[in-house]
Amino acid sequence: MYVNEIIEAFKSSKFKTIIIYGATASGKSSLGLKLLNKIGNGIIINADSMQVYKEIPIITAQPPSLLNHHLYGMTSINDKDFSVARWLEMIAKEIRNALKKNIIPVIIGGTGMYLSSLLNGLTAIPSIPLEINEKILNDIKMFGIHAMYQKLSSIDPVAAVKISKNDSQRIVRALGVFEYTNKPISEWQQNNHKYIDLDNSMKIWVRPERQTLYKRINERFITMIQNGALEEAQHLLNEFPGTKYPKAIGLEQIIQYLNGEVSKNDAIDLSQQLTRNYAKRQETWFKNKLNDCDYVVV
Repeated sequence: MYVNEIIEAFKSSKFKTIIIYGATASGKSSLGLKLLNKIGNGIIINADSMQVYKEIPIITAQPPSLLNHHLYGMTSINDKDFSVARWLEMIAKEIRNALKKNIIPVIIGGTGMYLSSLLNGLTAIPSIPLEINEKILNDIKMFGIHAMYQKLSSIDPVAAVKISKNDSQRIVRALGVFEYTNKPISEWQQNNHKYIDLDNSMKIWVRPERQTLYKRINERFITMIQNGALEEAQHLLNEFPGTKYPKAIGLEQIIQYLNGEVSKNDAIDLSQQLTRNYAKRQETWFKNKLNDCDYVVV
């Protein structure tokens, strides 16, 4: 019934696009397909940072059929130049092309950075030289993470309140931006570049009960193994040795099993646990950053 209600609300409103978000294994893709069938003239566009890679469709749970699906498996793990900015350029083009043809874009994903940059724009911060980041990392080793956080607080208090005192990656990023540009990262972030205006988007948060979500996560990983995830990872090892692989949850653990470092059961258990942890972080992010949704689907 909720599918019909959503479609009716969409048709009777100013909405032009639909954005479906939620934790991994929450049921986003299933809902998207149901809406697509009801809409009749829609397409699904990917907003997941791991589902862009063509070599790992099983491990990243890409749709088995890509009919009317866009930006899935559209780049290689060898493409070192792929970035959020490039994805934004591509999805903006897909959305504009669809709207020109009176086709409804249904955007589906769970990657916070992708969704945030799509809706709010991307900050045009210049690339920070490696030696600057290495210097800050050495300072953290020498003086400690808390001392460097205090340094950040004095330099850029606006950014500091948004960063955990133990988040070394973001602390290094903020300090590196200031050292290289002599401008606080919070100032850079005030001038976001929006690739497309999605203010007229219906936002749907797919949010099943926690235990239901965890059960789906556990079952889905077993299904991935049955459907060829081990063979997919072995192909990476054979065809792309020495490559820095995407941080798809489960891939590293499967590779450890293939290399004889852990048992198969341990690889599965750890992958399931890491996925559950990731889903919890996603839920927290949506609650804090993207809670102005039009519908919550459980």
